[in-house]
Amino acid sequence: MVNNFIEGAKEAGAEVEYIKLKDHNIKECTGCYTCWTKTPGRCIFQDDMTMFRKKYCEADLVVFESPLYIFNVTGIMKTFMDRLLPIMKPYMLLDENEYTLHPDRFPEAGEQGFVVFSAAGFPNVEHNFDGLKGMYRCWSSHSENMNLMGEFFLTAAEIIVHPVYAERKNLIAHACHKAGKQIVEEGKINIELMQSVQDPTVSIETFQQQADAFWESLDGKQSYMVSNLKIT
Repeated sequence: MVNNFIEGAKEAGAEVEYIKLKDHNIKECTGCYTCWTKTPGRCIFQDDMTMFRKKYCEADLVVFESPLYIFNVTGIMKTFMDRLLPIMKPYMLLDENEYTLHPDRFPEAGEQGFVVFSAAGFPNVEHNFDGLKGMYRCWSSHSENMNLMGEFFLTAAEIIVHPVYAERKNLIAHACHKAGKQIVEEGKINIELMQSVQDPTVSIETFQQQADAFWESLDGKQSYMVSNLKIT
């Protein structure tokens, strides 16, 4: 999804930098609040997040991508989000909707948009992506200048690798490419493009049968039912 989104954005003239968090040194936030008190805007850890926060603030659009891990983002993505704390000030601010939020430490950078991509094995968006969706929607509503512009939640990823779903894969690739181009050229993404990614294109019953057949072929479930299985 993201690769096609990027290609569309580049086609429209965007300058893109792709960063894989797993390849970088990012320490976990300790909640010391030094970045709000003793050294405002600067974290006690001088790791790769020092560079990433700068890049984040300079970007017109940020794209977050993470597979769904226990109904939310991966651990390293959550750590990345935690370590963005220095870009905000600790004071309380009420917006026009009476949401309480933290002021932007660098308002001169102007308004910033972000888009979220995630994929999961289950065929439904509801009750599966709720945690991830909630976190990023709060990131938008509780930030002074950061605005959520798109959510792409790929359902039924469990079976999309099968050749029979090549048409669906092509549809998703086209939708994401078009979205990347549209957000650069028009500053928005049509909701129809996001919704097209969510449709598993099969019934729940068919999905369950095919997903279960895949796991049965790996004998995954039986290994948990062995009577002498030991927990270590």
